[in-house]
Amino acid sequence: MQSTSKAVSVIIPLFNKAGTVGRAIESVLAQKHIVTEIIVVDDGSSDGSAAVVRSLNAPVILVEQSNAGPSAARNAGAILATAPFLTFLDADDEYTHGALDSMLEAAQTTGARLVIGSFDYIGLDGSVTAEAIVDRFLDAGADRASLLRLSEFSAKSVINVHISSACIGRDLYNRIGGFDEALRSWEITDFFLRLALEHPGIAVTAKRVALVHQTPHSASTMTHGKSIYMTRYLEKLFDAMPRVPRGERLALIRAAKSMLTILWSNGDRSAFHRLGRRALPYMLQARQFDKIISCSLLPRWMLPKIPPR
Repeated sequence: MQSTSKAVSVIIPLFNKAGTVGRAIESVLAQKHIVTEIIVVDDGSSDGSAAVVRSLNAPVILVEQSNAGPSAARNAGAILATAPFLTFLDADDEYTHGALDSMLEAAQTTGARLVIGSFDYIGLDGSVTAEAIVDRFLDAGADRASLLRLSEFSAKSVINVHISSACIGRDLYNRIGGFDEALRSWEITDFFLRLALEHPGIAVTAKRVALVHQTPHSASTMTHGKSIYMTRYLEKLFDAMPRVPRGERLALIRAAKSMLTILWSNGDRSAFHRLGRRALPYMLQARQFDKIISCSLLPRWMLPKIPPR
């Protein structure tokens, strides 16, 4: 494959998505004006997903491995990638027309090694929720920009950003060490946090680049509320917090509050106590008071007497 500024390796982690992986691959094949390399990593599917990929007779590199989680699947694909840019398309999502060309053009125009685009979230009932990423960075009443280049770290480029709507330079991916394979949930938020800290000059395009489909019984839904993954993500977040600009810390702590509340509800008092105490100073620095997080100041034996909210 020829490595040019208009070339991208598309990595599709696949786990039991036989009904949607064909749509994802077709959306890549429909892209124009760029060279694409499609790498599908089947992460131990049991529903014939790999057979569906083979039946397409498409120019796809198919890798099969025992189930190791979405982070490991994405990393396995990235190892094989040869293009200067990488994208990670979930097997139940799809690209819009011109999505990859738009993201690569944004990277070329701005010199950014990370481009984030907007996406539509499609619910199980077919409802559509538009996530216009570029609007997050505009003042109220400002004219809508088609392309922005951030000059410094912003929590808005970390929270609620979907992996299917991003394009990453392979050199930047390698610098941060890829996805954390110990995380089967919250791995995307962790990934974007490390990307933004390493390369704050992110390009944000108004182009709607992906359709993100909600699917029942997805692997991420099943692992989202597991304490082991929330605890690891929060530990890494607080370790990284000294590198986060002071004005951006509160947004990350507020986003983490839901995880702390779930840890409490799960009965993980020790983790809540330890991590809540790490969160509290940042709330107080911002002159914010949070009843849930402040409970971490109490002795652990008292916490079960306080109902979670």
